[in-house]
Amino acid sequence: MELKQIDRGCPVLFYQYIGMIRSRLPEDAMLTSYADDPYVVLHDRDQEVLISRTENCLTTHIANLEAIGMKVNKNKMKIILFGKDEPKILANVKGIAVESKPCIKALGVQIDKALS
Repeated sequence: MELKQIDRGCPVLFYQYIGMIRSRLPEDAMLTSYADDPYVVLHDRDQEVLISRTENCLTTHIANLEAIGMKVNKNKMKIILFGKDEPKILANVKGIAVESKPCIKALGVQIDKALS
């Protein structure tokens, strides 16, 4: 794996871990993270397709993390939909029902579907 830029204060193993996780996500999924708080971003205009892609992506993502010894708190998974007045969705991720929320807390910041 090629590391493009490494900041002096950041551990190389962390960059390798993040690179491995990104490489195992679907091409159209985006991984953003801060320290050990990862966020997977997916988009689709068709809600049923989005639910299916979300379930598949998160199931694979969790399996990949568990394969390298990471423990995942599945009860902390959150889904938020951005867009017009979208109804709530329910995704099944490894047997856990994850319902979309109108607002989530990420790194102490409240993020709502209107990004306000």
